[in-house]
Amino acid sequence: MVEQKDLTYKTFSFTLKIACVIFVVYQTQKCIRKFCEDPKTTDVNIEHASKHPYPAVSICYNDFDKYSANLLSCNLTLDSYYYEYKWTNEFCKDADLLYEKMVGSPSDFIHSIEILNQEEYIAIDMENDNSFQLKDDSFNGRCYTVKPPQEVTEIRIHFTYPAYIYIHGPKSFFGNDYMGILVDTSHDVVVNVMHEIFEVLDFDNESCNHYENGRDNCIYSAVSQETLLNLGCTSPYGPDKSNICTDTEKAQKADNIFNTISTYNVSFANELCPKSCRYMMMSFSSFKDDYVEENAHGYISISFQKFIKVSRSKFSYNVLELMAEVGGYVGLFLGVSVNQFSDLIKSYFSRWNGWNSFKNRIFNR
Repeated sequence: MVEQKDLTYKTFSFTLKIACVIFVVYQTQKCIRKFCEDPKTTDVNIEHASKHPYPAVSICYNDFDKYSANLLSCNLTLDSYYYEYKWTNEFCKDADLLYEKMVGSPSDFIHSIEILNQEEYIAIDMENDNSFQLKDDSFNGRCYTVKPPQEVTEIRIHFTYPAYIYIHGPKSFFGNDYMGILVDTSHDVVVNVMHEIFEVLDFDNESCNHYENGRDNCIYSAVSQETLLNLGCTSPYGPDKSNICTDTEKAQKADNIFNTISTYNVSFANELCPKSCRYMMMSFSSFKDDYVEENAHGYISISFQKFIKVSRSKFSYNVLELMAEVGGYVGLFLGVSVNQFSDLIKSYFSRWNGWNSFKNRIFNR
């Protein structure tokens, strides 16, 4: 009777141990599978806007009559430059200087820019090249991106000619995350901009990049490499204008490459320059457009919020959490913990020493 009870107990104990091992193995593979799926979570915080870059404001000339007038000195027209791809001729042989002559300077259509920093208005020096980041493309010509200080409350811009205002992510002029406003001398525009920042790990398993100098530089670099590799020259719309195409056939192809990468073929652009892992979404919290009688200056006021929403994605199940969960199952169902390793090592060395003593007694007889 006692032997039967003992057998029953041993059978039950063995079955329970096997069941525990099977359960731990099953749960471990679930944990590993969960870890391999890279689950994510998002932390959302309200933070002071000055801790992050503000939306960029780019100002583009919207009256190409000025370009036409500047091209006349080179015996060219706007159509011949943009549609016949005559980026140089016998009157203006330097393609770089010709483009600079055509686009002119910001003071040609911008009267003044003031930035409200806390409670002080700072006037932008219109003649200082360091006041702006230059952005060139075949649709807008030259655009001027304002370089704001660390904290911005409002940007005021006065125009002498019609202009197009792009509000977009910092160093992300080439992209879809922008808002555009057309202003002229017969309207006063006042807008309040809401923006929020997203820091992601990927876009639904589509990789992204952390750009130290912005995605625009990557786009310009990709365009330059493609055109130089295929044509041996470039368009006038990149930062490097030292090798602008002078042959009209090559010029047209260079223009097509620039537009394909910067604007038309988004998927191809994302292959060359993946989306930024940090991006900005913007909207107008208010928009006021007042018609005024024709006067000398158009006007736009752009205000920003003091506090913004910042969303940060992160992996919700890391290696430490994997070890903790698996270790919990192993400890609870198998009674094994890391703390027992020292006892196991001690037991191993005790047995090893015992074995050595045994060998010495045998061979020393």
